[in-house]
Amino acid sequence: MVKVEVNGMLYEDYHPDCKCIHSRTSSGSYAFIQVLDMETQMVKRYWGPFDIERPEASIESIMRTGGKWPPLPGPDERVDS
Repeated sequence: MVKVEVNGMLYEDYHPDCKCIHSRTSSGSYAFIQVLDMETQMVKRYWGPFDIERPEASIESIMRTGGKWPPLPGPDERVDS
C-alpha cells in the first residue's frame, strides 16, 4: 500500500479520488497521478518520471515537482480542435 502526504495533498492507493496511471514510452517510464487536496477536498493532477521499483518515492517526487495536467473530457463530451 502506498500513502504519500506532501504540502497538504494526499495520495493513497485505495482512496477513491486518488489514481496512478503508469505508462512506458521509448523515452522512459512516467506516471499520471490524481491526488486529493486535503484543505479544499479538490482533486489535483500531476505527471512525471516514474520508477516502478520505487513507487512511493516516485509519487512523492511527482507531487513536489511534476507537471500539472487538466481533467480530460468524458466519453460523451465533444472536444473541439
